[in-house]
Amino acid sequence: MEYIRKQRWANYSTPKCKEYLRNDFSHECAYCKLQECEVGIVGLDFFEIDHFKPQSLGLPDTHTYNNLYYSCEICNGEKSDIWDAKLLDPCADDIFSGSNPAIVGGKSENQYKYIAQNDRGAFYIDTFKLNSRTQIRFRKARENHENSLHEIDTLIDEILLKIQNKDEFQDLKDLIFQLDKLRQLKNQELDKLPKDENFEKVEKYLNDRGIENSLVFEEYNMDIKMKFNGITYYCELLIDNSLEEKKEYRKKLSVEKLITWFEKLGSNFGVLFYYTRINRLYFYPISGNIFLSDLSRANSMKQIILGAEHLIV
Repeated sequence: MEYIRKQRWANYSTPKCKEYLRNDFSHECAYCKLQECEVGIVGLDFFEIDHFKPQSLGLPDTHTYNNLYYSCEICNGEKSDIWDAKLLDPCADDIFSGSNPAIVGGKSENQYKYIAQNDRGAFYIDTFKLNSRTQIRFRKARENHENSLHEIDTLIDEILLKIQNKDEFQDLKDLIFQLDKLRQLKNQELDKLPKDENFEKVEKYLNDRGIENSLVFEEYNMDIKMKFNGITYYCELLIDNSLEEKKEYRKKLSVEKLITWFEKLGSNFGVLFYYTRINRLYFYPISGNIFLSDLSRANSMKQIILGAEHLIV
């Protein structure tokens, strides 16, 4: 299979659904493998949420997370309402990889065309028009780009090897050292990907206050890892768009989710509540305030209260 999903509490209407999908699908189209970085700064807008089994089928699980795929707008448009049980599933089948892929090729030696190895591979290529001029142009540009970067890196490595033991070339060594640093910066820049606006704001909020943090998007909606008051927490980020600022907020959390966190996570965990319109971030450390013994599956929701002591200042 091409991709392995993490377990998420999300569906088509969940605000974080697209962000979860783009991470589970490695920031690329599930169907043609076009990468966000290959379409520049418009990356996020060029990618959409596709229903693998189309909404037109009227199935009860149409909007559930496992039926949603990260797709470029080209593949989403080509697939549209097409459905057939023989359509290869990127989360279940070996399409381009594995010991017996359904599709091979896509390189210069075969004019960048994909070659089907069976009927399902042929149907997949036809469904997404993977041998169209546009798709071939994408693959050709990708290979040329990769080859150019490889040639630059190879040349730098050869120069470094030739001069590393020659002291009389000290000035040249310094120059090559700077060139190597530029190469590293270039690679870092190429690896940069656009971020969801709310996650970017929360990341900045925490950074501005000197709180060590990183976006992790781990299992069970653990979005952010942060070190707070000397303790490392894994946190889910919840967004609130209300305008009113209160002395305290009453929030309800899913008991099923809380129990799963206690049973599955081997770390401290909590919830970050970000109020986008007033730029306030509250942190509720669940593992330090609630006990598993307090929770009963007979109740679907658990109420918590956010006060001034939970505001990150």
